[in-house]
Amino acid sequence: MIAMVRIFRRPSIIPQLSLGLLLVGCVDSTTAEATDPDPPVIAAQANPAPTQVAQIQPQQQGPRGPGAACESDPSPTFTTPFTDMSMIQAILPPAVISGERFKNRSYISIAQDADGAFFEVPIYAPVDSTLVSITYFTQPAIDANDRQILMELYVLDFQVSCEVHYGFDHVDRLVGAVGAAAPPEPAPDTRDAAVYVNVPVKAGDLIGFTRGTPRARNWDWIVTNKAAANVFANPDRYRSQGDLQTLAAGACGYDYFPADIRSQFYALLHGLTDDADSCFAVPDEAGAIAGGWFDQRLEDRDLQNFDPGWAVAIGMAYDQIRINTVDASVRIDADAPTYLDPRGVTSEHCYYSARSRGFAYVRLVTPMELAMAMGNGQCPDQMPTRFTTYYR
Repeated sequence: MIAMVRIFRRPSIIPQLSLGLLLVGCVDSTTAEATDPDPPVIAAQANPAPTQVAQIQPQQQGPRGPGAACESDPSPTFTTPFTDMSMIQAILPPAVISGERFKNRSYISIAQDADGAFFEVPIYAPVDSTLVSITYFTQPAIDANDRQILMELYVLDFQVSCEVHYGFDHVDRLVGAVGAAAPPEPAPDTRDAAVYVNVPVKAGDLIGFTRGTPRARNWDWIVTNKAAANVFANPDRYRSQGDLQTLAAGACGYDYFPADIRSQFYALLHGLTDDADSCFAVPDEAGAIAGGWFDQRLEDRDLQNFDPGWAVAIGMAYDQIRINTVDASVRIDADAPTYLDPRGVTSEHCYYSARSRGFAYVRLVTPMELAMAMGNGQCPDQMPTRFTTYYR
């Protein structure tokens, strides 16, 4: 399959989110359907009988801001799978490329039943924990028939310990006391839409259901750990601003399960085996073009601005190279002539899309500075005179 260049628009709603949620990882719920991975369809086993909803007693709503009384435990054990794995087709491990940015989350692709219909998958609590926030809102999307629709969805954040949170994004419906704690009507967007609660759940409790996003049919699982030691090319940027802090605290939640459950999840994780040290991959490759790039130097950035200024994301998804900007996505498959793992590009390289007859010429100027030009036609012999500079 030949590489291609795809143009897409930035979603019309840019969430303005509470800084209190920065370390839970599930606050950025913008759907970028044009960038969601869409792997080949694989039929799954028959839908098993549903699990009964556990009796969960909600507590009084907590103060504004996430978090409940907690005990320190940076290495908790998750005892129950958070979904029915027979209904899952594949999992893209964190961190994932999404538009011009990276996100600390897994994309979980839903399988189809024998009749070709996508499962509605259950969502369970993987460990005793406390629901600390619910965001219920509407979001524009494009369905499988290329029609514009307005989705209603939930984002959930659970606290396991003082260090560890997990969460779900693109949840369609809730049950039990978790559902009872949700707002009765969705907000028009995510601005100030989070409702802070204190609802304890037990491992195995049924929380809700989802069919995933309307086109890619995937949903998100997010785990953060304040004790994580993720190292990026410019660590100061990731410690100082906006949603970057969720990447700095990103964790592979599958590693918190016992070995037997972990191995089942790893069998679904694309490109990994259960002998891997961890499934979380820091996108940045020091001294190479791979990773996140921004529109300003950190010292020139207004750190009071929640938006960190994402400009370019260069990475991999299902063995496909993706070079994404705000307006364009260059996707290069493994059999394309210009395929070259960006983690190994330490000087410059031109990626060409024969289908779209366009190119992305990328040059690493310094370890902290990238020049890139995109245009029509074959790759030029050298960097075009008109290019844009980006920064770590």
